[in-house]
Amino acid sequence: MIGRVVVIVRVAVLVIVIVRGRVVVVVVDRRGHRSTRAARRRANQHRRRRTDRYGGA
Repeated sequence: MIGRVVVIVRVAVLVIVIVRGRVVVVVVDRRGHRSTRAARRRANQHRRRRTDRYGGA
């Protein structure tokens, strides 16, 4: 059973992260790099999140 979970996590193509009550879908490649879809989505939200994460600067 553990081996199966590891394989699923490795291939993990869809990762759901809940941030501030928002559901963000991040697409992770087999190499661990985010795909272009996630990169574009994150780029737009990254600016807003930066202020929230560090408490505003």
